[in-house]
Amino acid sequence: MPRRILTAAASLLTLLFLLAGTVLPACAAQPAANAKALLNTVSLQPTKTGFGPTDDLVSKVLASVLKPDMDNYQKVKACYDYLLKDYKYGTSPASSDYALYVFDFPGPVYAYDVLQGKQGVCDDYASAFAALTRAIGFNTYVVGGQARRSDGTYSNHAWAVIKIGGTEYLFDPQIEGANAQRNGSVSYNWFCKTYAEKTGYRGGKTTDYFKPLDQMTAADRARTVSTAEANRRKGQNTYRVVNPDGSVSTYTVHVQTA
Repeated sequence: MPRRILTAAASLLTLLFLLAGTVLPACAAQPAANAKALLNTVSLQPTKTGFGPTDDLVSKVLASVLKPDMDNYQKVKACYDYLLKDYKYGTSPASSDYALYVFDFPGPVYAYDVLQGKQGVCDDYASAFAALTRAIGFNTYVVGGQARRSDGTYSNHAWAVIKIGGTEYLFDPQIEGANAQRNGSVSYNWFCKTYAEKTGYRGGKTTDYFKPLDQMTAADRARTVSTAEANRRKGQNTYRVVNPDGSVSTYTVHVQTA
């Protein structure tokens, strides 16, 4: 699913993605009432991504969409709606900005791509939702598996979940956005749903994009890259690694667009 490709003289690591695109109409429906009740039970634990450029963007977005009197549910819905407002599917124009960090901070880099570039694929939208809602305090992470298409076949896909009371609740802004474009309004059919309610998903496994909060170690929380440090390597796509035997390998990261 990821779309960066790492190449070396004697090796090739390929991370693939899906594509497509356009702009979303205004929201019409509202999420189910039980979503509000569920989300408002959560005790918040705000968590940054640790990747400076993404955390800066997340702070700006939250400052623009959240209000002091919002409850948990309203905050999550505001983040979801933000991602749907200018929904466009395809490779982000920002996807080369911090390509070198995609293997150390995959989720935060994918989140940056859609928050900065206003366009992305499933991994980007799921990661952006995770970054935004984790900053609020939810135990959100990204799951990879397969989703059923309208013709009954399955394709690789990534989506976000918020874990509440031991149950994973699915949030899929990418499929929500695609369906809203097709149907002319937002249905919230992919907002805070269980897998029993959304049976078109299978094989879901937690990715390394964001660790569930209860699995994060002190070392995980301490691992950070400042914006200044990241900007020193902004736009670069080649780096060198010293191997255990002392030899040096040169790697190039680039974006897969097809």
